Parts: sequence; structure tokens; C-alpha cells
Amino acid sequence: MTAPGSGWDGLSWIFDPDATCICCGAPTTSLLDVACAFPHVGDARSLPVLENHALLESTGDILTSDFCRLGADRFLRCILELRLSGRPELVTLGVWASLSASDFDLYCRHFDDRAPGDLPNMGIWLASSLPLPYDLPAACTLVPQPQGLRPLLEAQDSAPTLLRLQQDGLTPSEALSFLQALGHDITPDQQLRS
Repeated sequence: MTAPGSGWDGLSWIFDPDATCICCGAPTTSLLDVACAFPHVGDARSLPVLENHALLESTGDILTSDFCRLGADRFLRCILELRLSGRPELVTLGVWASLSASDFDLYCRHFDDRAPGDLPNMGIWLASSLPLPYDLPAACTLVPQPQGLRPLLEAQDSAPTLLRLQQDGLTPSEALSFLQALGHDITPDQQLRS
């Protein structure tokens, strides 16, 4: 339920489980879940996406659903969760983050058999371009999750804008701008498909 005067009144349709976006037909509740296909550096965009096991069978540049090796750079797909100010829902972003080769190798060695606590938290840098206001480079901490779950990213104090988005949440205006920047031709109080 939206708190009166919270600013979400005109965007309450986003949280309606039966509503769909007028421009793309997607359920509006899924509009705030976004996945970045590749790290936004170098030639990652030109690499074909392979199965994760191909990482162990290859020595050159490679992009899988969870890993990317590009020259000397290493990347992991992670989850960046942002709050919505005054709302219980989260914006869930599948993003890429850059980390050291040694941390990347350690993570890969334990990817299939890890349990909570098997891996330490790691310093990492956000490597996805998002239509949000945040400081670049954005330093984060990678928080490993149990087997089968992608690691979480937590913004560090040295990335104050991203940290604010995680702690305080996106304002209604920021959420609308975010959706519009992703190509959704939407406005507050729009008519939705039912």
C-alpha cells in the first residue's frame, strides 16, 4: 500500500500485478527487474554468450551468463538491489562488476560448490551502464550467496549516490526517469492494458 503523499500515487500502476505496460505489453511489476547482457567495457558486446562451463575450456576472451574474461579484465554477473523510497518493493538489477583476477579465480573455483560463508566478501567495481544517477567508478562489495544464486553488490561509502539509492531508495521521479531511459514510453497515470 502506498503511503498517502509519498509521491507514488501517480505510479501505483507499476505495482498492479494485473497491469501491463502500454508500450511493450510486459507485466508492470517486472519493469523494475532489469538485466545487463554484458559488461559495458571493451568489446564484451561482440562476444557470443556461452554456457558457464566454457569458461574452464577456454583461455581467451569469453562471455558466459555469469562470467566474462576480456583481456586482463575479469567480470562477474551480480545482483544490485535498490530500494524504492517509501515502498517495500525492490528494483532488482542484474549487473556486471569488475574484480581482480585472483578474486575472479577464487570465485570460479567455488562457484558450483559454495555455501554461505565459503567465500569472503570482495572489493569490486560496478561495470554496467545504468540510467541512474551514481558516481563512477562505483566501488562496491561483492557478497557471495549460496550455490545457485548470483552474488549481491553493496555500494561502498566511496560511492555515495549509489549508496543512497540502496539505503534510501529511488524517488518516484527517479523511478519514472529510469523506466523511460530503458525505453518504456510511460507517464504517471497512464492508461494500461488490462
